[in-house]
Amino acid sequence: MNENWQSRLNRVFMGRFEFLSSLKQDPRLINVGRYTIPGELVEAEHRHRSMLRRPGAYNETQAIIAGVPDFSGDPAVLWYRSLDYSVVLAMREMVGRAPIISVSTLPVCPNLRKIFVQRRSPDSDLQPSRFHTFSGAYQTGETGMGHEGDGESLTKAAFRELAEETGLSMEHASDARLALFNDKIAGAIEFCVLGVSVRAAEVECMQDTEEGEVVSIDFDELGTSLQNADCNWAPGGQSEIMAWLAFGAPPMPTGVKFGRQTAKELFLSLTAV
Repeated sequence: MNENWQSRLNRVFMGRFEFLSSLKQDPRLINVGRYTIPGELVEAEHRHRSMLRRPGAYNETQAIIAGVPDFSGDPAVLWYRSLDYSVVLAMREMVGRAPIISVSTLPVCPNLRKIFVQRRSPDSDLQPSRFHTFSGAYQTGETGMGHEGDGESLTKAAFRELAEETGLSMEHASDARLALFNDKIAGAIEFCVLGVSVRAAEVECMQDTEEGEVVSIDFDELGTSLQNADCNWAPGGQSEIMAWLAFGAPPMPTGVKFGRQTAKELFLSLTAV
């Protein structure tokens, strides 16, 4: 690729979703304290807090970015402040975005030559009814409430979300690539585990949930799917899958074909102007 592939990808999704950095390991997370709710959000936050007291809902503690991520060292560093989900909902209602830390996973079955994504529920808070990777918020677990949280591992958080949304239980993904993105629409910094290898037997155990439907996409149909307006892709889902292609489609062997194209050839055709 003559042009830096990250710049090429970001040009396609300008103003919507931005690739920030590839990572060799989980970022270091530094909690700099509790987020202070501004006065203009108090009324909305109280209303959402009351709604989250209903059965089956809970007001977990999430993390809002505090400062610019530092990519100068290894690991990268993310500073954050903790806040309740009710505050996040109030931000989305009143401001339109909430710069939280989120996580996502792209499962791949090498034997079946398929990737797996989620068609989100029509009732989803973000990107309803759209195709996306399996994603959700990093949870610090500070509120207790029977939830231990994700500790200091964003990979653990990503695998928790995958388990909640598919039933798959994963502990490691040695061949996957790690990356950070900036969701310009929602405001989030999203940590992605791209290319989690899933066995064919595990695929049979994947289940839909109230959060969305599990959708499989054959390698040979991936290019067409990503360009199909009827699939109603979320920009983040498209961008993350294209980044996966630019990485060489881990954990697949070098030279794997998507129709007649290699992973990087498909990336170039999808990002052509």
